[in-house]
Amino acid sequence: MGMSKESEKEIASPDQIMELAFSFQRSRVFLTGYELGLFSALGDGKKTSEEVAMAVGTEARPTDRLLNALCAMGFLEKREGRFSNTPSTSRFLVKGKPEYMGGLMHIVHLWDSWSTLTEAVQQGKSVITKDVNERGESGYLLSLLPCTNVPTGMLRM
Repeated sequence: MGMSKESEKEIASPDQIMELAFSFQRSRVFLTGYELGLFSALGDGKKTSEEVAMAVGTEARPTDRLLNALCAMGFLEKREGRFSNTPSTSRFLVKGKPEYMGGLMHIVHLWDSWSTLTEAVQQGKSVITKDVNERGESGYLLSLLPCTNVPTGMLRM
């Protein structure tokens, strides 16, 4: 007798449960790097964490920790105290590159929405309180531009 599709998705071990429970950390590290523009700040160059922090307007020490975490995840490389994008990171996560994944900024905005899931289930309704202006809707709309091939200058916000 064959397995049903439902049983194929069954969680089979505590390791799988723990992996799922902690997967948000990897996602948050990546999304923070993306949201801050770290990959674009590095571009095709090699920079110290202090140089990157200055370029994106963050504090040097936590920026260094974030850059090192991104190295451990395979997004960046570090040699002699200088960080650089991997070839794939440069290709997909640097603004201005033909294959730049600008639409990922929408995922950054979804983080806030999904973070209210427990409360929404408890109350039976949406609990998101930020209005469009607080959320930076124009930033969200601009994040979708790479998906549309519409030049930024053609929009009025």
